[in-house]
Amino acid sequence: VDTAAQDEALSRLVLIYLQLQVTRKNLRVLLQEGRTDDDLPGRIEALRTQLATNEIAPELRNSLEGQLEILVDRLAGRTEASGKLQFVAAELLRIHEQVELAREQSMLTSDPALLTERIDGITASLSQTGRWIRDQQRIIGRMEDIATEPPSLLRPDADGKIAEGN
Repeated sequence: VDTAAQDEALSRLVLIYLQLQVTRKNLRVLLQEGRTDDDLPGRIEALRTQLATNEIAPELRNSLEGQLEILVDRLAGRTEASGKLQFVAAELLRIHEQVELAREQSMLTSDPALLTERIDGITASLSQTGRWIRDQQRIIGRMEDIATEPPSLLRPDADGKIAEGN
């Protein structure tokens, strides 16, 4: 039996599992922040009501329409995050069930090649999940790049003095 192949397949499975856990944590943080934020549906409705009146100056109307568009997009993002969180939970449960099945099957057979085949089948079935995770990481990475503070052009030298340059 090729234990290196088993190790590689199990490593891929563990990596996908850990990436799903990190994605779940990030989505939960996003949704938790949304709960502490003000009531988006209420604000959307209030803006729509305000825009329904004809006695608004064009500049104010443009501003309110812009606000409305932003709030609608934010609400859609939260809905999308909630759906992604459900997907991640389902994938984590699927991995758990597949590992349990492999464990049970390994107890019923003395053929280690069957276990390797089962692990390979699990990781192959999760290839789409792996692609989805990579896509999410690209999106999150871009958002983190935007959210991080720009590097300082002035850095302390070994003596603690500020020196210009990189």
